[in-house]
Amino acid sequence: MWEVYVPSYKRPGMVSTDTVFRNGRIVVPESQADDYRRGEIYNGAEIVACPDEVDGNISRKRNWILDNATSEWVLLVDDDHQYIGMVEEGNYRRLDLDGVDRMLEIGFTMCADLGTTMWGISINSDKKLYREYSPFSLLSPILGPFQGFVGQELRCDEDLYFKDDYDLWLRTVYTQRKTLRMNKYHYMVDHLRQTGGLVASRTMAEEERELRRLREKFGGKVIQWDLDKSINPRVRIPHKGI
Repeated sequence: MWEVYVPSYKRPGMVSTDTVFRNGRIVVPESQADDYRRGEIYNGAEIVACPDEVDGNISRKRNWILDNATSEWVLLVDDDHQYIGMVEEGNYRRLDLDGVDRMLEIGFTMCADLGTTMWGISINSDKKLYREYSPFSLLSPILGPFQGFVGQELRCDEDLYFKDDYDLWLRTVYTQRKTLRMNKYHYMVDHLRQTGGLVASRTMAEEERELRRLREKFGGKVIQWDLDKSINPRVRIPHKGI
């Protein structure tokens, strides 16, 4: 059975992911755990306290979760998920809790069968951009708001606070030649209106430092960016595939 982990920081009373996924474990620093427990009822989600010293950045916290998970099937999701949607035969709908469970079962099973250790879903909610002849892809980005792992041995680069998700995905692709992204499903998160979390420490200077770090690791042909348009890099995988 899979385990759902929800890293969170300085957002007591503001977590929404518990309404999207069953039986989540909201991972917070020990010094904030009581504030979270007082904040709201989390629909059956458990508050898990990690040592404050491993909560210095999100990559360190994700590594702690992967090191301490009791299942090989681990889902890491952001704490501000609004819903999971899907497109099928041109029709769009949002998944209820049972639908999300079915999607997770399919995702973890397909990932294990394909022989890769990472899977995810699309970030694109526009059904017009969904290609029904490409319900899944093997070289498309799988980013931090939704990353599934099956026996993942790689860990996040703790020198990267904001781009560790790109780094872990790229290293998985480089070592295994593929990851699984199920394109018919997508997530919706509420990054722009939230306080706390990564928002509290994000600066353009730090974004550029991490982009340069990614380029040093993977090369200028793979990593390119234009901060006037987006804080996220353009990634060109040199491997052939879908």
